[in-house]
Amino acid sequence: MKYIDIENTDKSVADLVQELEDHNKRIDQAVIYMLTGLICSKILSEQEYKVFIERVLSKSKFDRIAMELSLSQSSVKTYYSRALKKLNKIAIETECKFNRKK
Repeated sequence: MKYIDIENTDKSVADLVQELEDHNKRIDQAVIYMLTGLICSKILSEQEYKVFIERVLSKSKFDRIAMELSLSQSSVKTYYSRALKKLNKIAIETECKFNRKK
């Protein structure tokens, strides 16, 4: 983990603020990845999960995922589409529950 050197007098306050913002963005992205993985592992089938993780987190193309998982490209696209639909449904349900609690 990279620590921010607050004792470095060569940096301006703006540079330190920018460094903190960049660091927080990396932390936020790591949390999003972790939560995505947890949610996906609970609601997606094994194939949907593998395809979704490869596509979204690893940013792999459909043809590469198909080759790695020994599936046809159309099957990979179908699994990905199903995963997106399930996750979208969960997102809408979660948003509705959150808004009702306000």
